[in-house]
Amino acid sequence: MPTTRTVQTMSMTAAAPTVFTADATGDKFAVGSGPVFMRITNANGSSQTCTIDDPNSVSPEGASSWNPDVVVTIPNSTSRVVKVSDGRRFGNSADSGLVSLAWSAATGMTFELYQ
Repeated sequence: MPTTRTVQTMSMTAAAPTVFTADATGDKFAVGSGPVFMRITNANGSSQTCTIDDPNSVSPEGASSWNPDVVVTIPNSTSRVVKVSDGRRFGNSADSGLVSLAWSAATGMTFELYQ
């Protein structure tokens, strides 16, 4: 079962970042009132992906294939920063509006969530 994570609120007090280890079954979080910035770090030995599920975009009429999910590639030994700004697109109404993440491999993957 995916793990629900808490988005860290940024402020002028310079709080220590909360670093999450990717869950092999997936992770999820709430977008809330503004965009969420996600920093993903790959300490794995090969390139990995993080898929941000889009359960709400409507398939174009007549489309034979449709997948509006966002796939972020994180090369090995690097980090990437992603802005998730649209809760209407990524929030799953069947799951309290939470955004779902899926990992190609969880080993060596960590991430941070900021708002």
